[in-house]
Amino acid sequence: MDDNCLKNTDRELWREKEKDFYSSSIHVTKQGEIGINVDGCVIVKPIQDWHKCQCQLKLQIDVAMGAKSIAAQLQGENEQLMKALALTKSMICCGESFTKESRDMVEQALKEPKLCICCEEITEENAHIHRNCGK
Repeated sequence: MDDNCLKNTDRELWREKEKDFYSSSIHVTKQGEIGINVDGCVIVKPIQDWHKCQCQLKLQIDVAMGAKSIAAQLQGENEQLMKALALTKSMICCGESFTKESRDMVEQALKEPKLCICCEEITEENAHIHRNCGK
């Protein structure tokens, strides 16, 4: 045996394609670290680091999902505000004065985003309101 040769002490645990040394694989080193080979790039870490890496990834995913949920909530609130603004603009454009009833309609638009801001019966007097909401 040549003195310059090194003996491979890694213990292979799994290989994607048997006897294909270019395929993805998982091995354990002599020091007990886990190596993962994908497309010729091998990363070797102690098991604690692999676990920490997965925990950090999970945390990042949880944060991203939370941010997505907050963004959806903010979009819903923005839609509420836009409906209330459209209702207010339509009242101003048509020269209507703000009454308690019209204020209540705006407040309802802000409280109930899933309901149409003009869920009352369409009449000639309020048809301009429905024009703005698409009814």
